[in-house]
Amino acid sequence: MTSRERLLNMYILKDVDRKPISPFIHINFVRNFYKDENIDLLTKTIDVYRYFGFDIVHRNCSPIYDESLISNKIWKVSKAMYQKNQEEKEEIMTISTPDGELTQKKIFRKTSQYMWEEAIKEFLIKDENDFKLFVKYQPCVSNIDSKNLKQLKEIIGDDGITAPWVPGAVGMVVNYRSFQDVLVDALVKENFYKSYMDYFANRCFEINLLVSKAGADILSYNANIANSRVVSPSFFKSYIMPYEEYILKKLKENKILVNYHNCGPSANLLPTYNEMSMRGYESLAEYPLGDTNLDQALSIFSEDKVLSGNIDQVFFLKTASPKQVEDKVKNTINKVKHRKNFIIATTDYIGEDIPIKNIEAFAKCIKYL
Repeated sequence: MTSRERLLNMYILKDVDRKPISPFIHINFVRNFYKDENIDLLTKTIDVYRYFGFDIVHRNCSPIYDESLISNKIWKVSKAMYQKNQEEKEEIMTISTPDGELTQKKIFRKTSQYMWEEAIKEFLIKDENDFKLFVKYQPCVSNIDSKNLKQLKEIIGDDGITAPWVPGAVGMVVNYRSFQDVLVDALVKENFYKSYMDYFANRCFEINLLVSKAGADILSYNANIANSRVVSPSFFKSYIMPYEEYILKKLKENKILVNYHNCGPSANLLPTYNEMSMRGYESLAEYPLGDTNLDQALSIFSEDKVLSGNIDQVFFLKTASPKQVEDKVKNTINKVKHRKNFIIATTDYIGEDIPIKNIEAFAKCIKYL
């Protein structure tokens, strides 16, 4: 059985010859592997997976689609980037409409040689009037260029699948309004909250649908913002789940496979996640990054959910010996051997400071599958 057949069969609940082994290889690791910041990430990600012999789940292939770049005569977007120092820069975006302006400020910080992280410090939607400008003037979702994804599938061939990132309901909203304000809105400005959640949930579905049609095999659905250290199960079920489930159900109706991603604390949310319409869930993060116990997760999730993860890449893979890595992965394999749908993977992306010998030890564990 090929890696592609193995992965897709698992997501459509068909038999497989063995469980896939596919740690999350991110852009920074690929750049570090080749010591080149300008490497072609689409093709070289594939080469890195092949080098180690992993089943390819290619996430570094999200189509170039940025809501903030859609501009027209009544929604004019302008951006300016300011270099504050070698490791920090600030972007100011202004959107001009006939009824007023919206402003966003975003900080970019270099966290390692090959990785920049970004954070919004001033959000576009500061009040209800700002949101009214969105409803009145924001352009419709535009088409997505499918050329790269289709070419990429041909290059990957039988060695794996494409799994580009897509926004979740809350994940999209917090691009426009601070998460702290969103949480408060749900409780004290319920009509306002419902209005923008409905609006962006529909845009989110439209974007996800276009990404799927562009050639994605599955969608990597960003859902880790509302984790169990931030919201309670009751809050999630009342104020977040309805919008996430609205999108997931519509994707399921369109026969689109979704992998729901929470790489942080989630133990208290797992029973609720099991009720939702995603096909797969990751990343089963244990302490200290998360709070999920693998045995507990296996007992909660029904067999029709594909589970993925459990190997901590931030602390364990960075500091363990190759023998310890092999023992840990082997132990996970033994724990899940009776579960039909499980992908042996990391709890999030592998950092550029992970010793290569430890990733090689991870790859060798294919012999235990």
